[in-house]
Amino acid sequence: MAIQIWQEGDKIKNDRFHILKQLGKGGFGITYLAEDTVKKQQIVIKTLNANQQGEADFAQKQENFVKEGFTLTKFNHPHIVKVHEPIQIGDLWGLVMEYIPGQDLADYIIANGRLNEAEALRYIDRIAQALDCVHQQKFFHRDVKPHNIMLR
Repeated sequence: MAIQIWQEGDKIKNDRFHILKQLGKGGFGITYLAEDTVKKQQIVIKTLNANQQGEADFAQKQENFVKEGFTLTKFNHPHIVKVHEPIQIGDLWGLVMEYIPGQDLADYIIANGRLNEAEALRYIDRIAQALDCVHQQKFFHRDVKPHNIMLR
């Protein structure tokens, strides 16, 4: 399989999604800001990154990613990003997700300094509520960290 990385201006899924820019890349995935031309809204598309696509066990990783995506579409909680649908573009699967404008908790702390106690407790409470919802469904988030916590 050829590695698929999208660029600004790419149109995918029969022109339904227009890639606006890459938002971020981690050890596992890559996220893009895109315009959904049908729903007329900005969304995020997450796929496995180039490193994962080049691995010998990519097919198994992608299968797990897609299964996780279908599970995530079932969650409806104010502190969990909404996953709208899994999509397939060529050989690569992606997750179409709610776009939350703003910054992640790590960037917020870098910009504003350490959290005061009340603010920290508010974020801890919201994160705990989200994780409780996820755990009640026998699902586990394995990468809880400030860079993965978007602030609304």
